Amino acid sequence: MKEYLHYTVEELSLDKDFINWVRFGTNDDYWTGLLFAFPRKAAHIAEARKIVESFQPIEMPLSEVMVEVEVSKLMNAISAEKSIPKPGKKRSGRWLFLTALAAAAILVFAITFYVPVPNNSRESYSARTAQRKLVEHFNSSDSALNFSLPDGSTIKLSPGSRFSYATRFNDSANRDVFLSGEAAFDVAKNPRKPFRVFSNEIVTKVLGTSFIIRSFDNENDINVSVLTGKVNVFKEGENGVLLTANQQAVYHKDRKSMTKKLNEKPVIISPAISNINMVFEDAPVTQILALLRQAYGINISYDSSILSSCTITADLSDESIYKKLDLVCRAINAEYEVIDSEVFITAKECN
Repeated sequence: MKEYLHYTVEELSLDKDFINWVRFGTNDDYWTGLLFAFPRKAAHIAEARKIVESFQPIEMPLSEVMVEVEVSKLMNAISAEKSIPKPGKKRSGRWLFLTALAAAAILVFAITFYVPVPNNSRESYSARTAQRKLVEHFNSSDSALNFSLPDGSTIKLSPGSRFSYATRFNDSANRDVFLSGEAAFDVAKNPRKPFRVFSNEIVTKVLGTSFIIRSFDNENDINVSVLTGKVNVFKEGENGVLLTANQQAVYHKDRKSMTKKLNEKPVIISPAISNINMVFEDAPVTQILALLRQAYGINISYDSSILSSCTITADLSDESIYKKLDLVCRAINAEYEVIDSEVFITAKECN
């Protein structure tokens, strides 16, 4: 069961199990037992309950993350209100709480939703995490937060995002994490225990690497970008794609299809190569392209027999991979095209 004793009022008011208890009496024995065992939390739970009860049911399927972000803004504003001294009248905690309820009601009507409309898909975050004993974290702040997992892996969680994992994480055959939103992962290597991230329809499986996943309920695309190592991305029961550094997979929910392409901003991944090595004088183009391939881990295809006589003088330091390719191709009157995750160069023979 989740660690509700450490939940804030805000986190409780957004928790799907707590909302179901307040609205439908679901799992009443558990919540009644919690109140009996920990009477000091009664006021805490009562506040969260009043916030949930203040929401007006309006049928409009907005994402859970959108709701959480708006309510988080509300709670942050109320916290700021508490910390600012006001001249004249003193405002009681009761007044501030009633203000919070009124603001919540106004927020409900202003953006026409009440609580997260559940995603009924068996692949949704809510469905995957139901009835599991999990540790869950939600980022209600305006900046990314860092978390460490029991195996030494780290997660940088973006605002409005949440993730969870088993309470006995290290005892499981697989290291499974459930994500709703966006997070960057740096996975500790363990060949005996694959690391899997379930993000709505997509599963990302690795042994040890770093990558970023973006999977918000209200967005059509799920994006997995690899920074280092290799990652297998797939939909359960289907063949997936193998990604290496500087590659990404995009799953389109509407078309139920996946595409593979280069990251928007590929970075140098070879520690032996840096931009300081990117100054060339009358250097063979084939040598430069081979160096770029090694530096970025990107496959660059060309006809070596055509480019064998081409040489250039250029300073490619501090330029993106795309700018580097553009400068090389312009120097030899060639063109390049990125198809999926590869670069293809078309050129004529150099004089």
